[in-house]
Amino acid sequence: MSIKKLLGLGLVATGAIASSLIVVKPAEAFVIKDGWNYEIDVYNDATPVRTDGSSAYELYGMAYKVSNGIATIAINSNMVLEDGYASSGSEDGRLDFGDLLINFSGDDLQTASANADLFGIRFAPNSDSGVAEIGVYEDVTAQLAPGNFQWDSLQAYNDVLAPYDINPSIGDGSVFNNIDDYFGGASGQPLNSIASGNKIGDIEMLSPEEIASLGLDFGYFHGAKQGNQTIAFSFDYGLLPAGSALYHLGFECNNDVIGGEFEGEAVPTPAAILPAILGMFGAASRKKNSDDEQLA
Repeated sequence: MSIKKLLGLGLVATGAIASSLIVVKPAEAFVIKDGWNYEIDVYNDATPVRTDGSSAYELYGMAYKVSNGIATIAINSNMVLEDGYASSGSEDGRLDFGDLLINFSGDDLQTASANADLFGIRFAPNSDSGVAEIGVYEDVTAQLAPGNFQWDSLQAYNDVLAPYDINPSIGDGSVFNNIDDYFGGASGQPLNSIASGNKIGDIEMLSPEEIASLGLDFGYFHGAKQGNQTIAFSFDYGLLPAGSALYHLGFECNNDVIGGEFEGEAVPTPAAILPAILGMFGAASRKKNSDDEQLA
């Protein structure tokens, strides 16, 4: 994971110089645009399949930013947060977002869950989460959201998409592949809901007006294809440990799942990176000049 992040930082630096401080590198170790760290999913890999990306269960992307001790997370999809989606495959007649699961442990998902070593965020008010309140949780164990249809395995999900020549992914594929050992391999299923945990803090759901002011640009990717719903929430980042983590989010049915890598430290903006890069170049130039003088 750290190699991917270092690769991404190098891309950020070169992109900053080459594109007048605009940094966008889709499908690399991470994607940074206007200070937001994006994870972009295949736009039409939800089931039931809609090749144009219009499935109600399509997760287009996620983005996060950590600034001044506040973490903000945004999700772009076709799912209405409060309403969910009517489904005869659910005991309560509807499907909703699952919970956001965050893993700092270094273990795979099943092991971290068994050890109650996950963090989780419940943000969907009508979901089938195992915890009652919206908020941030520690000491989390995870489950498949109870009372909902799910595919038997990641491979079963892949097999449904294969006739459409769709190459499904969990995020952009730079962190997870679609039969990743982290989730249990081809026969596994991503746990998508908090089973138990201890609440440690609240989240603040942002209004449509607040979201519009954030500078998000999910429409930049996939030729402007994006979901018709963007939700976002913020919380005190001090509730989470320092360092990097893996995260993922699925609908309760796992008809689409997205995931990536989360860094607690805010990634420097291009304006902050550029002086450092120029400083390195300047130091190298001064050293070269000094060496040339010594040779003369």
